[in-house]
Amino acid sequence: MRLAMLSYHRDGDEPPEFRGKALDLASTYRTLVAQCLVLADYTKPLNHMIETLVLHLHGEYTRSREAEVGVWVLVGMIARLAMRMGYHRDPKPFPNITPFQGEMRRRVWTFVRQADLLFSFQLSLPSMIRLGDSDTDLPRNIYDDEFDEDCTELPPSRPMNEATPVSYMINKARLAFGFGRVVEHIQSVTNYSYEDVMKMDNSLREVQELLPDHLKFRSMQDSVLDPAALIMQRFNVRTQPSHTFPHQLCFFIPS
Repeated sequence: MRLAMLSYHRDGDEPPEFRGKALDLASTYRTLVAQCLVLADYTKPLNHMIETLVLHLHGEYTRSREAEVGVWVLVGMIARLAMRMGYHRDPKPFPNITPFQGEMRRRVWTFVRQADLLFSFQLSLPSMIRLGDSDTDLPRNIYDDEFDEDCTELPPSRPMNEATPVSYMINKARLAFGFGRVVEHIQSVTNYSYEDVMKMDNSLREVQELLPDHLKFRSMQDSVLDPAALIMQRFNVRTQPSHTFPHQLCFFIPS
């Protein structure tokens, strides 16, 4: 509800019943979200807590669209709480996590890792999640209606050239994590050899080559029949992740 009010205010398309009130309502919903988080004790490992904080993060960034320290601190808190809840470990070895829960945790963790990496880079600070801190796999390239809470086994991943609601997240994550390896080397106090630099360069080029056709950049003349969201995804994949991430936050939020 807060995000809807912020969208109305930003785009200047407030419905008659909210005209002139959207921003005040957004502020009210922000306060209510904060009260709910405190009442639930957001430091405890509760179901849907990380997802709630992710939506709260989206609202905080949408409110300013600037690299505010407060937003970066919120990202760090989300990353730490997600690690406390075990999102940084792949669910496969843990029989108490159902296939559905495990796949949804992969989607959320993929978002959290990218948020930590790219918001930290935007403020010229090291990310809080190091490369060796996590072994969680990327989500599978499957449709949402192919698995649910009652499934006993996940369907196999579809080919990456098949467009699904999650394929953009997967491909953008590969690019972002490759970018993260570069940033970690750049920010390190240790010098690296030319061979190491070339290995990173090659790995980034390989990720770029693996992009499916539907996400590869094409001219606007060749995209006139494509959905607007898909066109935006192509631009976001083509552009440097450090410049595009905050403005495409909505594309990362898992369904």
